[in-house]
Amino acid sequence: MIFDELFRGTNVKDAFDGSLSIIKLFSKIEDCYFMISTHIVEVADLIKAEENIMFKHLFTRMEEGKPIFSYQLKDGVTEERIGMWIIENEKINEILSSRDLN
Repeated sequence: MIFDELFRGTNVKDAFDGSLSIIKLFSKIEDCYFMISTHIVEVADLIKAEENIMFKHLFTRMEEGKPIFSYQLKDGVTEERIGMWIIENEKINEILSSRDLN
């Protein structure tokens, strides 16, 4: 079974707690494989000792200030954080700051 972003429609705390709980329970089911994507990387710290769990990520590298996507799965949890790069690159803060928000 494949799951993309468990609890994505809820608040961060519930998404974290719910993802942690469900992933731990899924890891106990021995006759199935589960693939779960999440951006809540902090969950990995609490489940890395579970023997039935492996971590993979899509490798991204920064080249000349831009993310280059390899579309290749690598072992482990990514250290890349490109969300703020997107905000800065798209000048979202500047656009919002320049508007009269009143």
